[in-house]
Amino acid sequence: MRIVGLITLWVVACVPLSGADACCMVPFEYPGDVDQSVQEVVVAFHEGQEDLVLRVRPFFEGAEAPPASLAWLITVPNTPSTYEVADGAIFDEARALANRLEGLYDEQRPKPLDMPGALTLGAEGASKQDAHGLDVGALVEVGPYAITPVKARGAAAVGELNRYLEAHGFGTEDPAHLAWFAENEFTFLCIQITPPAGAARLGEHLDLVPLHVRFAAEQPYYPGKYSAQQGNFALALTLLTTEPVQRESLRAVRQRLEAWHPGHDNLFTVQPLAAPFTPATAHARADRWYVNRCDTRGFNRILESGEPAIHAWADDVTWTLGGEADLPPDWYYGDGERPVWHATDTRTLAQYAIYAAILAVLIAILWTGFHVLRRVVRMLAGRGSSA
Repeated sequence: MRIVGLITLWVVACVPLSGADACCMVPFEYPGDVDQSVQEVVVAFHEGQEDLVLRVRPFFEGAEAPPASLAWLITVPNTPSTYEVADGAIFDEARALANRLEGLYDEQRPKPLDMPGALTLGAEGASKQDAHGLDVGALVEVGPYAITPVKARGAAAVGELNRYLEAHGFGTEDPAHLAWFAENEFTFLCIQITPPAGAARLGEHLDLVPLHVRFAAEQPYYPGKYSAQQGNFALALTLLTTEPVQRESLRAVRQRLEAWHPGHDNLFTVQPLAAPFTPATAHARADRWYVNRCDTRGFNRILESGEPAIHAWADDVTWTLGGEADLPPDWYYGDGERPVWHATDTRTLAQYAIYAAILAVLIAILWTGFHVLRRVVRMLAGRGSSA
């Protein structure tokens, strides 16, 4: 089965390497290493198109100074139609949006009645070709990145791909590791990163601008599989879809990434998204976005075997879209207009009805008591008259 919608990344050097380090590579002569502290990701998926905005925060260690150059390699299932840098504010806006929807959910949730005496009621892609080999695309320059797309066609392209990567300073990779990507005809985005003008070396902790790419995909995807050697990095991910995501799929991904559950699934917004989202979402012209968060302090711990957890993955991280069964409860209306009649109105009406019933019972008791008292008074008065 062909798997699409997958994007994976690793950082490599722009000069020949001593060998392939699955996630991070440094120049052959560089004595140190490079890892990541956190990945920030926004995935926006609509009708077979994925917009992925990602920022990695690599840092260098084991050497007195950072290397003179670095490169970033991203694999995608189809050659992107869009390359651009993104506004870094998108990540804060994504978190704020998810938190706001959680707050609205809690506000709109029908609550148990609070009555006196503890009285309560209820609880783009190109057509597939048979040819094997590599398709090397034109250089694309965007922001600080110079990107060359290289598409691998079939398992037979693994050897040719390795030769290309080595010849262009990206080193070679384990053929068994490359095979999965080549069999699914991924495109390798070979990205060159050099020091800013006037600088001889990169900064020790790189603050790279987010990169936004758009490509054809069958399912939403997060790039994880090729980050096995990046250390046990943190992840802050927001998934935006125009259809709800299967709850079981959300559960499985969170379990795989050792992420905590934010509270509720598939909460949606019908309001215009903040400006930083526009490049990644405006083309969809969607009137509703479902928002799901995935946050983890790390999911690439070292196993008892001595290998990082990601190294054991047979595939990468994808989500399966769902349907009506995966929607929030009927009473949830997100940040849209309040319905004319809402579940909280039923609660209020029931509460008033109970108060009215209690009042009616009290009135009936008083009324009955009054008449009983009158009879007693009359009887006593009659007996006095007879005496």
